[in-house]
Parts: sequence; C-alpha cells; structure tokens
Amino acid sequence: MLRRFTLATLLGSALLFAVQPMVARALLPLTGGVPALWNTCVVFFQCALLAGYAYAHLAPALVGPRALPLLHVALLALSIAALPLSFAGLAPPPDGDLTRWILAALALRVAALFVLLSTGAPLLQRWYTRASGADPRPLLAASNVGSLVALLAYPLLLEPLLPLRAQSRLFAAAYVAYVTLVARAAWDVRRTPPDAADGAPPPARTPRAVWLRFVALAFVPSSLMLGVTTHLATDVGSFPLLWVAPLAIYLASFIVVFARPPGAPSPRVAAPYLSLLVMMFLFTAPQVATRLPIAVGHLCLFAATAYILHGELARTRHAAGSVTAFQLALAVGGALGGAFNALLAPRLFVRVTEYPLVMALAVLLIPEAPPLPDRREREEAFLRSVGVDPGAVLAPRAPRPVVRRWTLADALVPVAVGALAVALARAPEMTRAPSLVRFGAPLMLLVLTAIGRRVRLALGLLAILAAGRFDRAVVDASRTFYGVLRVDDARGVRRFLHGTTLHGLQYLSPKRRREPVAYYAPASPIGQVMAALGPGLDGRSVGVVGLGVGMLLAHARPAQRWTFYELDPEVVRLARSHFTWLRDARAPWSVVTGDARRTLARDRGARHGLLVLDAFSSDAIPTHLVTREALALYLARTDPRGVIAFHVTNRHVALDGVVAALARDAGLVALLGRATAPSPDGPIPTTWVVLAREPAHLGALAADRRWRRVDRDARSRPWTDDFSNVLGVIRWR
Repeated sequence: MLRRFTLATLLGSALLFAVQPMVARALLPLTGGVPALWNTCVVFFQCALLAGYAYAHLAPALVGPRALPLLHVALLALSIAALPLSFAGLAPPPDGDLTRWILAALALRVAALFVLLSTGAPLLQRWYTRASGADPRPLLAASNVGSLVALLAYPLLLEPLLPLRAQSRLFAAAYVAYVTLVARAAWDVRRTPPDAADGAPPPARTPRAVWLRFVALAFVPSSLMLGVTTHLATDVGSFPLLWVAPLAIYLASFIVVFARPPGAPSPRVAAPYLSLLVMMFLFTAPQVATRLPIAVGHLCLFAATAYILHGELARTRHAAGSVTAFQLALAVGGALGGAFNALLAPRLFVRVTEYPLVMALAVLLIPEAPPLPDRREREEAFLRSVGVDPGAVLAPRAPRPVVRRWTLADALVPVAVGALAVALARAPEMTRAPSLVRFGAPLMLLVLTAIGRRVRLALGLLAILAAGRFDRAVVDASRTFYGVLRVDDARGVRRFLHGTTLHGLQYLSPKRRREPVAYYAPASPIGQVMAALGPGLDGRSVGVVGLGVGMLLAHARPAQRWTFYELDPEVVRLARSHFTWLRDARAPWSVVTGDARRTLARDRGARHGLLVLDAFSSDAIPTHLVTREALALYLARTDPRGVIAFHVTNRHVALDGVVAALARDAGLVALLGRATAPSPDGPIPTTWVVLAREPAHLGALAADRRWRRVDRDARSRPWTDDFSNVLGVIRWR
C-alpha cells in the first residue's frame, strides 16, 4: 500500500509543477514574450492551489470521508476530457487587457486539472493515514521530491528535447496514469472499515493574530520570488529556465526547513544576510543592468530570505490549531504575494518598485536575533563546563535586556538618509551619475547608523526607495504589461530606456538632433545596410518591427514608404511626445500597434523591400519572433528581392546562431555584421544578421569584408513555435 500511495503522490506532485512552465511556454507566442506573462500565470496557479487546499480542507466534512474518494475519482475521470492541454483557437484581443485574457485562458483550459492535481498530496496523505494508521511522512517526502525534480527537469530536459505537442502528449499519458493510481488508492480507503478517527473532535481554532502572521511570513517570499523573476527576466529574457530557477529555490526552502526546522538566526547569520540585502537593494536601481554575478546575488538573497522566513513558519507551526489551517495560511499568503506583484503593483508603480519594497518588509519580519554573549556570559559558560557553579564565584547581576526599544534615532536616521537621497537625485551635476553613486552614499550612511536596528534599517530603505521619485533626470516614466519605460535628459542628450536597456536617444541641440547614433549610427551594421540598399529601396516599402524612438527614420529616403509594427502603444506615445525623429522624417510613415506576428499576418497586402526586426523587451528579444513560422511570415511579407535584417545585440544570449540556423533551414543567405557604434555614453557594440533569397539581393554587402556569411556554418536545430532551446544560447561568461 505504501508503494502505491507513494508513487501516486510522487507523480501527482511532478505533474503539478511540470504543467506550470509548460503552459506558460505555450502562451509565449500569443502574448508577445514579455516577463509579465509568467507572473500572471503564477498568480493564477497560486489561486488555484488555494482552491485545491480549501477543497482538501472542507470536502471531508461536507461530503463525508466515505463518499469523498468516489467523488474525487469521478472528478478526476471527468477532467481527462480536457486533455491534451492546448490553447488552439484562442487569441488575445488586439487592444484588450492581456492580464485578463491570460487569466481567462488559463481558467478555461487548465483550471480543473490544476485544482484537482493540487488536492492530491493532502488527500492522499489523509487517506493513507486512515487506511493504514501509519505516519504519512514518506508521502510528504515523495511530494517534495516529485515537485522539485519536475520543476528542474522541464527547462533542463523537456524543453530542449521535446516540442510542445510532444510535451502535452506526455503530460496527458502521465495524467491518465495518475488518475489510475488515485483510483486504486481510493479503493484501498473504501475497503477500510469506519473507525473512531471519523468521529474525532474538531481541531482547535488558530488564533487570528497567529494566522495573520503566518500569512505575512508566506507573503514576502512569494512576492520576492516574482520580484526577482521580473527583475532578471526583463534584461535576460522571458523563458522557462529563468521562470523555474526562483520557483525551485522557493520550493527547496520549504523542503529544507520543514525537514529540520531551524532556530532563530544568530547575529553571525543576520549580519551577512542584511549586508547582502542592502547590496542587492542597491542593484535594483533603474540604471543598473543585470550581469551574471548580480543575478546570482539576487538569487542568493532570495534563497536566504525564503530560508529564514519559511524557517520561522516551520519553527512556529505548532501554534496553528490544525495542519490544514496552517496550509491554508501558507496558500493565502502565497496567493496574496502573487496578486500584489502581478495584478496590483503594475497599477501602483511606474517602476518595479514592488521588489525593493518587499525587501524592506522582509527586514521587519526577520526574527529578532539573540545578542552575542558578553564577557560575563562567556565566563559563566566556562565555569559550568568545568563543573563550577557560577553563582558561587561571580557576583550576581541583572539579566541583559533582549528586546530593543524604539528611540528617536529610529525615526531621524531614515529621514536623514531619505533627505540625502533626494538631494543627490535633484542635484543637476548628478543627473548622469551612476545609480550606484547616487544611492550608494545614502545606503552607506544608513548601514553605519542602523547596525542591529531592524526597524531603522527597514524605514531607511523605504526612504531611499521613495527618494527615487524625485530623480531630476527623469522626463517621463510609465509602466505597461510589456515593461517599464523611462525618458530622461542629461548632458544635452535625451534617452529612452526600456528596463535598463537603451532603446533610443537624441541630441537636444537643434544642430545635432537629426544625427543618428548608437545602434543606428552610419557606422553601425544597420547603417551599412541602409547605405548599401538605400537607393534600391526607392519606390518600395520598408517595414520595421519595433519603433523605439523612430531613429531608424534618419536613414529614410523621400521615395520610400515606412511602416512600423509596435507592440506597446505607450512606446508610440513617448516617441511622439519627447523625440522628433518621427516629425523630422523625410519619408511617409505609419505605425501599426499590436504584436508583430499578428499584425503582419493581418497585413496581407504588405510586400516590403526591407523588413527590420528590432523588437526588444529591455535587453531580451522575444523568442517567438525568431522561429521557423515567424520567418515564413516575414518572407511572405517581403517582395521577391526583399531583405530581412535581425538586430541580435544582447548581453545575455547569442541569437546570431539561431537566426543562421533559420536561414540554413529556409535555404536563405545570411550575413553577420558586428561593429562598435559611437554614442554619447561611449562606444556601443552592436550585432545584426541580414537574410536574403540570393546574394545579389544584398547589394554591396555581399562583397563587404565587414560582413561574414554564417548560414553555411549553422549546425543547431532551428527554433519553431513548438520548440526552442534558450539554454543552449545563454552567454555564461
């Protein structure tokens, strides 16, 4: 019996955590490949998990322990009709709320399966105890192992090896096997005669204050998990490996602390943790781009926070009146954390403020560390170790107070560091100073004056965070489903940033405002493309996926027609309001808003002589725009001599090989161009890949030594809407 129950629990937990990245991956091509997709999916899964726990908690009392197994197996059998999982036939509205559409699509296609899977572990543990009278701890261990293994296996094995359709079929087969195992477990329970346990008195009620504290302790790690995911995915990319890493850390912390609950952190643990927290708080500043060491630091901070707060939950869970009440508190806190990040924060903040905000809240929830022993306490410990009564040798003294009282400095220090941060943010000479300089000084002052004072440190962090709203350089800032946008002025240059990545700029001087720089400078690869193809594009159309600020129009000629395909309408507003590239254009132009795949598919009459793919989400390129199906659409929207140019500059992933593999698969010619382009912030390296049906269609580029042919050397498997392998193109160095 133990073997059957263990296998059912292991398989159910594995399916529960494998379906989450699989479903989100299936939604990527439909939603523009943005980081907010995963957060929206997670909050749905957390709410569904809460519904499953409520079902497991209430159903035995409402239905009865004898009838529940039959009801549960019947519901599982009915849910098989939803297999295989697919979103075929669903499409988001062109101008609708994507968050609502994602939640509706998940509720329609996934909700029933996920809720029933989430009830598996608690119900099987209850049934096993009732059928055998044994301790269900082996089932708890199996649940934890299955969850973590499945979560890690998806980005490391399933996604790189299997297309989505094969993944869905594999999930369907495993789900049918799971239903069979649960039905066998239900049969074992039904054969068990009623016993005295059915009439046991109800468990004691959990005090409200204790239950709310459990909710708060569960809220912070849940929110931080999504905060660190958004912070990393905005720069690196939205794909399952980055989704799964924080979630795996979150789950692993639960496994570790509930296997052996830790004690309250000592000062030797609390001090390094708080130091790491302050450092990572500094690296959440808007101008600080993510690098691999910083990403590792954020993940380490999240792991430490989850371990400490989940450890406090494990250490104090005896205060709960029942196991199910405790589980409900954890589920409510997790769902609230997900809802705060995915649903509320984007409407409250124009930056990813929720991440550092919850960092500060974590400081308040850390258990108070006992003070380190002083000299007297060390002497007493030594005397006891040698068998001597300390009271017979040492004079008595009053015990040291452990609880620190509030002081006036706890209010004055945060005000002082906040005022310093505001002064640095408003100082004209600091407008282009790095964020590490502007926020580093207030943080250093705070650390020096808040050692050992949690409340003072938390309030000081909040004050520095609030000071960011007074940044003198910021001209405009907004936040949409697709990311955080900012326009700032400094040293005679206006810049447009998406996340931490520069997406366009313009000199404020009238003499230089028409001068293209950075990625679009004449010396850049796209500048070389426009110089080589420009005259040949007269009388033809140019299509550009991704508007930015419209700087590419500096290369336009009067006889050309330009069409921009822009995902985010807010980008169009900022380009029109704060930059003059569109107004100064010498060629007629138009902007079509919406996801480029869908808008290009609808624009059946388009035949572009040049199609430029320059769609970024911060530094992350949407993977659904570099697939076989996407390339087929691009070819259908270019004329017979048309050229397709991919902007693949990226700090974190090497997409030039992906585009080269697509070119080889389609029988196209692919040239790679790299250059270092001038910019007011210093030289910027930029990489482009151009594709054509014949070398002659590339004009002078075909003989340009600065360009190298790459399609013949491509060996990797081309990406499709059904398959991608981001793990294989990450720049680990």
